[in-house]
Amino acid sequence: MDAESTDEENVSVVKLLTPRLDASSVVEFSALIDRLIEDGKLRILVDMAEIQFIDSSGLGAMTSGKKKLGEKGRIAFCSLQQQPRRMLALTRMDRVFELHEGRDTAVGAFQ
Repeated sequence: MDAESTDEENVSVVKLLTPRLDASSVVEFSALIDRLIEDGKLRILVDMAEIQFIDSSGLGAMTSGKKKLGEKGRIAFCSLQQQPRRMLALTRMDRVFELHEGRDTAVGAFQ
């Protein structure tokens, strides 16, 4: 999975550079989140501006990341396109995850 990871205002921002978060990419996505947590990064923002499609495997990977952080950390997602946003609403996961319209707003929400 292509992704960029940067630190912005003490938040680890992961920009996914692939159009899909599905069975073909979740292992790499989960490994990326695991590495950040192992490195002590407990404030993670996933920029999903490039993600056009997400399936149940993608939702599972997002949930897994949230569970791994537990109470000690925080994960949020921003810049969701229409299909991923609909998938989260349909499964009511939009009530579970912290979702933001844009990257700047999301980084600010961590402060």
